[in-house]
Amino acid sequence: MNKEDIDREAERYKQFESSFRRIMAVRNRVEEELTNRTHPPDENIQTFPKSSERIARMIREEDGISD
Repeated sequence: MNKEDIDREAERYKQFESSFRRIMAVRNRVEEELTNRTHPPDENIQTFPKSSERIARMIREEDGISD
């Protein structure tokens, strides 16, 4: 491997690590929300679209993008 290849791989790793950290931050937030829920599991099926919208919003927040 030459220096350019190493630099390219290092940049790919940094991007992967950044994406992984954002995904884990959102995952932790979702897990915390699910843990703190008070309504019965049957409602989860009905609220799934709202939940997916909330997860998408969390991802945008992690990326620094506001609605």
